[in-house]
Amino acid sequence: MRKSGLNRDLRIIFLRFFKKGTVFKMKNKMAVLPIKGLVWKMGLPMIVSMVLQALYNVVDSVFVANMHDTGALANEALTFAFPVQKWQTNRVGSLHGGIIATAFDLTVAALARFYAGANFAPTVSLDIKYVRPAKEGDTIIVTARRISAGRRISQLVCEAADKATGKVIATGASVYLNIDTDREHR
Repeated sequence: MRKSGLNRDLRIIFLRFFKKGTVFKMKNKMAVLPIKGLVWKMGLPMIVSMVLQALYNVVDSVFVANMHDTGALANEALTFAFPVQKWQTNRVGSLHGGIIATAFDLTVAALARFYAGANFAPTVSLDIKYVRPAKEGDTIIVTARRISAGRRISQLVCEAADKATGKVIATGASVYLNIDTDREHR
C-alpha cells in the first residue's frame, strides 16, 4: 500500500525537526536566505504597516480637526491617564495634592516641550486649584491645552477629571519659557 503525498510530506517534516526525541536546531534564515528574498519577506510587511499607520494619522488629524466645536482644540491638546494607587493617597484615603501637581506637571511639560521643539522649555509657574478628591482605584484623566505659544512664553491650561464620572478633580494653569540654547547663554 502506497502512502499519500501529504503523509509522506508530513513524515519528512517530522524527521527534519525531530530525531530520537530531540529537536534539531534550525538554521538562522537571516544567515542562509538571499538578501533580496529577506527584504521582500521581512521588510515589505513592515514598510506597508508604517505607511498605513502614517496614512491613519493623517486621516485621523483631518477628521479631528473638522469635528464640530472642539476639533481645532483637539489637535492642540494632550491627555494622560493616571491610575490612583494606595501609596499616592494621604491619611484620609484621597489622592495627595502633590501627586496631582506631578501629574499636571508631566502632562503640561510634555505639551510645552512639543511646542518648544528643539528648545529648552523650563517651567515658570504652575498654579493648581483643587476641586474634589480622587480615591484609590480611580483613574484621573489629565488634559493639557495650549492657550498661547509665543516666541518666548507658552501658556497652557490643564484639567484633571475622574475617568468614571467625568467630574473635575482639579484645574491648573502653567507658563513655560522657550529658550533657544544655541543662541542664548545663561
